[in-house]
Amino acid sequence: MKAETVVLLNKIYCWVRAGGWLLMGLMCFWARGNVSVVYEQSKSMFDAAGINESQLVGLYALIGILAVVLCFLNMILAFAPMTRKWWKAHIFNHVIGILECCCVPLAVPLVFLWLRPDVKALFDESLPPVIPYSE
Repeated sequence: MKAETVVLLNKIYCWVRAGGWLLMGLMCFWARGNVSVVYEQSKSMFDAAGINESQLVGLYALIGILAVVLCFLNMILAFAPMTRKWWKAHIFNHVIGILECCCVPLAVPLVFLWLRPDVKALFDESLPPVIPYSE
């Protein structure tokens, strides 16, 4: 697979993660607005954990804000310039994706592709891109 194709797959990965984070943020803000319904549906679980309705409102707000921030960070990564520090930011994004259960099938193969020398060379300002040897 060519290095440019890996970069394109990574941009698609960033957009998919941004969409997932946006969806999670919207669901948290919906649940925050309907906290009484959510609390009544799972009252025994929240009581066992020692969480009351006001804490649940704060929890949904915090998770919703964090999800929206992560959405914007993934959108920034999709448009980031091809420099060394942004290559490292993409690696960090892949590691965070590996830590999430739903992103493991996407993040693990992509991190192996992303660590290839030809992809890394695309993001290095001081070195020319690696041209594979062909006969």
